[in-house]
Amino acid sequence: MMMMNYPAPIHHLLEGTPTRFHAATAQAVFPALATYVPGDVVGKFPLNNETYRLNCGFFSLLCGDSASGKSLVDRVVNRIMAPIVKEDQLRRLKYNEYLEKLERATKHTKRLPKKPHVFYRSLSANITEAALLERLQWAEQNGMGCACHILMAELDQLITMCGSADLASAYIRLMFKGESTGKELKTSASHAGIPCALNLNVSCTPGVARTRLGGKAAYDGTTGRVNAILMPTIDGVESLLNFEAVMDFTKEFDNRLTATLNSLGSFHGLVDTPPELAEAVRETYERLTRYYYTTLDQKRLATWTLRSSIIAWRKGLLMMMMQGGVYTPDIADFVACSMEEDMAAKQALWGEELLMDKPIELLAHPSVGRRSLLLEALPQEFTAEQANEIRVKSGAKDNMGLTRNLLARWKYLGYIEDTEKGYRKVK
Repeated sequence: MMMMNYPAPIHHLLEGTPTRFHAATAQAVFPALATYVPGDVVGKFPLNNETYRLNCGFFSLLCGDSASGKSLVDRVVNRIMAPIVKEDQLRRLKYNEYLEKLERATKHTKRLPKKPHVFYRSLSANITEAALLERLQWAEQNGMGCACHILMAELDQLITMCGSADLASAYIRLMFKGESTGKELKTSASHAGIPCALNLNVSCTPGVARTRLGGKAAYDGTTGRVNAILMPTIDGVESLLNFEAVMDFTKEFDNRLTATLNSLGSFHGLVDTPPELAEAVRETYERLTRYYYTTLDQKRLATWTLRSSIIAWRKGLLMMMMQGGVYTPDIADFVACSMEEDMAAKQALWGEELLMDKPIELLAHPSVGRRSLLLEALPQEFTAEQANEIRVKSGAKDNMGLTRNLLARWKYLGYIEDTEKGYRKVK
């Protein structure tokens, strides 16, 4: 994030964190913070008056090279979640005791052990989809609409949990507004009508983000609902061990954090958006939209700006709630910078792919086996016209637009590279 002066509630969370990681940490903490908000708390987005739950729907995707310090950001997230983790541990102990008593009970027992109040808000990254749906149901029924939180060290864990990249995209879209999930996901243990009250902190490398959330996800609204965060690069002379050594959470930090979390948990019902915050969201949204539409002439990139503004607006309301409902002007500055950083990260990760004429899945290209034969049929260095001629000979329509889409995919996959006259195969 470009700004250096953070609003007080965020500034306190950055104490003990190395300065170079402040920008990433300042954005990554919101999924954990939102988990403390009661389920009945909602806000109306000022641009279209849509109502959003404020305790769920945050998906922070922290992208950085290996050993770039993503684990240091996760430390702050874990510190925020520590009280919930402690509560969940006690509930799990009581539930395990209940299961043991139930196992010892026979059908002749007149009084079965009383089932404890069960709902968990901090879930394992290795949870199965069936177990996730069950936990969401418990949280909704027993926790009065509480949201669940998952910290994942790898994006692949999300896809493993859901069973496929398409189902992972479905969860991301559903959780954004807390919409119902269940039978439509076609699982063996699905439950219809469960609000997808879920917050995610996920880490990955930029390459994995492009691969797993590229293609169809760049067009169906999935990536627009992701808060993309880029980690700073680590110079070769620096050592993460030095950063590890300075990570420290003081008693004062914990006291302030406790007060912040208690404040988040004290709100109920509709939280009004201050006019100043609404104006900041509207101004930044219009400015970014004009930039992508007019300056860059990229209408597809502009489609991300609305949901990016929704994410930033929700952050603004959470920050206001973190300090007892008091609005301060620096919250508007934070929201504007957050939108700009989110859009810049999304453009860096998926912008090039989104600028193709059509989604990768919809490109009119031959099957995998036939595609490799087409590439093999071309000389080591070739032009777009030669590639189109080969496609036509293979039975495809004479269409340079579709040919350039195919070349863009080959380039994206690393099969070819640009030359002065055309393209060159990468050996």
